[in-house]
Amino acid sequence: MLRKLFSCLFFYFTTTYTFAACYSTGNGNWNNTATWLCNGVNAVPGCGDTIYIQTGHVVTVTNQNNYFGIPGCAPMHIVVYGTLQFTNGNKLDLPCGSSVTIPVGGLVQKSGSGGGSSTLIGICGVNVWTAGDGPQPGPISWGGPPLPISLVSFTADLKETTVLLNWITASEQNNNYFTIERSNNTIVWEQIGTMKGAGNSSTTLNYSFLDKNPFSGISYYRLKQTDFDGKSDISDIVSVNNFNIELISVFPNPADDNITFLLMSKEEMTCTINIFNALGQVVESYNLNIKKGENKIRHSVNKLSSGVNLIGISLNGKFVAKKQFLVGQ
Repeated sequence: MLRKLFSCLFFYFTTTYTFAACYSTGNGNWNNTATWLCNGVNAVPGCGDTIYIQTGHVVTVTNQNNYFGIPGCAPMHIVVYGTLQFTNGNKLDLPCGSSVTIPVGGLVQKSGSGGGSSTLIGICGVNVWTAGDGPQPGPISWGGPPLPISLVSFTADLKETTVLLNWITASEQNNNYFTIERSNNTIVWEQIGTMKGAGNSSTTLNYSFLDKNPFSGISYYRLKQTDFDGKSDISDIVSVNNFNIELISVFPNPADDNITFLLMSKEEMTCTINIFNALGQVVESYNLNIKKGENKIRHSVNKLSSGVNLIGISLNGKFVAKKQFLVGQ
């Protein structure tokens, strides 16, 4: 019995929890596992985690989340690139040492009517924001030390067969270097390059990196910023579509009898053409062999209803291009 007890105690004191980097997956509830990917797994953020609400995402707090009241709860760090909102009377009460950072473009706000001191963000038992303060846009930081860099923008643009990454910092503090990471699923990431940081700067700086071998399909990118003391922080995620086919135009638009789809392809391939009506129902679907370069596809609209229709092109079951067009009366 004593041996079993010792084994259990040894396991307890030698097992550590791995804190996660949690990214929002879209609009959702803070306490819903589907809202988050934490170290690649759907899970609700917890003690010690670093949480990123991504650009364009709205995460809503509908519970009274009292992390401050959990014994031994490690500091949590929240970065709001999108929107963090609270329904009436609900809160995030974070442990001591935590921080909430809202970069430019981010927002913390109350959802709906009502509000006051019961709807709040607290750190170490002290309210840093309440609904009575009104909507709080970035840039602002509460709690722990501010992010070592103030990232104004991070973009990815397809340039023929390469992807050009650009990012701008408004200021840098103790910034050693950037690591550029790439993924095809936002779960497994690979390092594709590094770039020296400015150390300390209070002026706007521009950085660029060229990915010469992006994935075929969607490539996701993020920046990992590392301090001189080894601490790191991760940016929002950006992406590009690198498909070998592009739907240039449809004409005439509106069409009465026939319509022409102009496609450009980097290689010979077989794609699937789908025609949808205004209700999103597939009206016609067929496979088409296309050649490298320009392709003009003439299509009769006799079977299509008047009004808005849509052409969608897919490769291997994935839509890669679409355009709306009108059919006349």
